[in-house]
Amino acid sequence: MSVAAFDGAPERGTINFSVGQPSADLLPLALLRGACERFFAGAQPLELNYGERQGDPRFRAALAGLLSNAGGGEASPQSLMLTGGVSQALDFVCSRFTRPGDTVFVEEPSYVYSFQIFRDHGLKIVGIPLDGQGLDIEQCELKLAEHRPKLLYTIPAYNNPTGQTLSQERRERLVALSRKHGFIIAADEVYQLLHHGAPPPASFGTLVDRSQRLAETGLGNQVRETIALVRSARGLGAAAASAFGAGFGGSVWALVASNEADEFLERWAIEYRREFPERTAGATFFTTRPGAATSEV
Repeated sequence: MSVAAFDGAPERGTINFSVGQPSADLLPLALLRGACERFFAGAQPLELNYGERQGDPRFRAALAGLLSNAGGGEASPQSLMLTGGVSQALDFVCSRFTRPGDTVFVEEPSYVYSFQIFRDHGLKIVGIPLDGQGLDIEQCELKLAEHRPKLLYTIPAYNNPTGQTLSQERRERLVALSRKHGFIIAADEVYQLLHHGAPPPASFGTLVDRSQRLAETGLGNQVRETIALVRSARGLGAAAASAFGAGFGGSVWALVASNEADEFLERWAIEYRREFPERTAGATFFTTRPGAATSEV
């Protein structure tokens, strides 16, 4: 029996609070296995290619239904874009809406890896403190008198790492400030559905008025809607998105762990040598099995 290893794996009998790894007994291995079997039973070869830029349309349709039913406002598949986690989503937002030298407002404390992403894009980071009830709006207003941010990054529902939630009244004030001062709110709502008892206020996406600032980017309806909802959508669909990606990764791993991948590659290597003998002279065939030696084909 193999032992799974991953970054941040704690010693047996302990819980590592420094990483956001869920408990192993919460990971739906059997459900994922069944989902992979159902998907690949009817999959086409090209579905293992890069796919659509916004993400698989069938998954986006299912995710839109989830978001709409969860009370986060009506969502359409066209308004959603799937990412490989929050880091890729933040990188996309920074690439599309900021330039080196721009300012970004960030809650302090916040998601630790977000700071390096902003630095990588050459952004000036200005911290906005929390006061026990989420982002301190008064402090934000004071900072706005000194800076002109292009972006404000917030985790409004159960902030990481404090667990604080921004009230509806504060959310509305923050949206009003974004319209007045012309900055975009990147609301990381990954924990929106992970509530015990009363849920947090509705997603920031429900506060977007397309006649206001977010609708004036000149990027077309699809991108405008994406910016309004991509963080909320990605957050609420995090478990499903992770499972979808892991299904491909797990299936590829199973293929590599067997002899089938090597046999497949070897057949193509032989065929390639026949077609292009001069180009392939002296080339070697690399096995996919870890630790195995390379061989001539």
